[in-house]
Amino acid sequence: MAEPDPKALFDQGLQAQRQGRDDEAIALYNALLARAPNHLPAFNNLGVALRKTERFAEAVACYRRSLEADPDNPQTLSNLGNALKDLHRLDEAIATLRRAVALRPDDAGIVYNLGIALKHAGRLDEALAQYARAQSLRPDDRDIPWDTALALLAKPDFARGWPAYEARWWLKDVVAPTYAQPRWDGAPLDGRRILLTSEQGFGDSLQFARFVPRVKALGGHVIVETRPPLARLLATVQGIDEIAVAGAPAPAFDVHCPLLSLPMVLRIDLRDLPGPVPYMAPPAGASAKIDAFLAPAARRLKVGLVWSGSVTFKNNRNRATTLRTFLPLLETPGVAFISLQKGLPIAELHGSGCRGLIMDADPVLDDFADTAALLERLDLVIMTDSAVAHLAGALGRPVWVLLCYAADWRWLSERDDSPWYPSMRLYRQKTPGRWDDVIARVRKDLAKRASPAPARPKTPSTTRRK
Repeated sequence: MAEPDPKALFDQGLQAQRQGRDDEAIALYNALLARAPNHLPAFNNLGVALRKTERFAEAVACYRRSLEADPDNPQTLSNLGNALKDLHRLDEAIATLRRAVALRPDDAGIVYNLGIALKHAGRLDEALAQYARAQSLRPDDRDIPWDTALALLAKPDFARGWPAYEARWWLKDVVAPTYAQPRWDGAPLDGRRILLTSEQGFGDSLQFARFVPRVKALGGHVIVETRPPLARLLATVQGIDEIAVAGAPAPAFDVHCPLLSLPMVLRIDLRDLPGPVPYMAPPAGASAKIDAFLAPAARRLKVGLVWSGSVTFKNNRNRATTLRTFLPLLETPGVAFISLQKGLPIAELHGSGCRGLIMDADPVLDDFADTAALLERLDLVIMTDSAVAHLAGALGRPVWVLLCYAADWRWLSERDDSPWYPSMRLYRQKTPGRWDDVIARVRKDLAKRASPAPARPKTPSTTRRK
């Protein structure tokens, strides 16, 4: 039986790729290239499939091979720039994308990719200029307004950023709440019942719950919808009259508003932050099992660790790290380390050789109320960006957050504190993708925190002569 010719393999690979079967497409393109090693479109398409499966270095190699014979192909240059950005080679990425834009200046997608690379490099004004240009070339694009909003909020330009943030409802994977009742416009409630709906991640609900007292002050009955892991904890927020569990039939209400739209409706500015902190607390009875769990750590500085957020979050590979990255911290004497990690990354702790050095709190943490009770007993939390950072900040607990170079908009830029949380300290990557310098700074500061204060010299006593 004759083997498939290169054209048949290419067509099969393209079909698999279009249907989202990237691993199959990769195998087909490699089979093709074994027969036709100069098939340039196969190298480009293979690069696309490799990048989608997060094999960025391999994707770069494929794009460069494709460019050997066609060095001025703007689409391949754009693809190469995207993969270089993923590898944190930002200067190369920006230069490559500028070249692609110069070759095809009216291609909205290429202009947009340049904007994204500039945003990752922290060059927000330049990114916004490219977004605006891309939007003018493709007015109906629904992704560009979203990235525009994130850049505006990161500046921070809240006056433009909060209205622009409504672009999230246009994204293909976001479902806007639909109710017969009207959406609240910020007018006095005068006894009406308002439903505040949760969205996005747990951290978003924890962060924006701070605005509930402002809503309550307008004279209504406030109902907050949330997922079960947050229900007990959010019930402690002042101004919440009723908790509704997401997925269950909603109680009666007159108007509604998404939690993350409250800053726009309330016209929140940077000067309005942080507001009263703490604005939530562990519910009564949540601390008994926590006290028992922490008993072996008595008389030591108790430090919580979180090295990864939700693995399903699209940018988690950039904002998170691994337990191995945190290992130098374990050398600090006088410290009891407690893992607050949840989800799949717990396997790193279970598979490590240092389980005796880190207490695993996962078995006693059934929901965020339990986590809040544990945070109240800890002296410090050291973690990457995830929901627990917002919880610690909302409780007013000391927390050091390790941030990737292109950090989320809410941490703003070029500052080591947070306007959202007075008890928070930020440690930013100085080099994209590199955590070693961050850990070195954290380790140094932790050693200072763990060292007992030097004893004051005793003042010599004087004897009165008689």
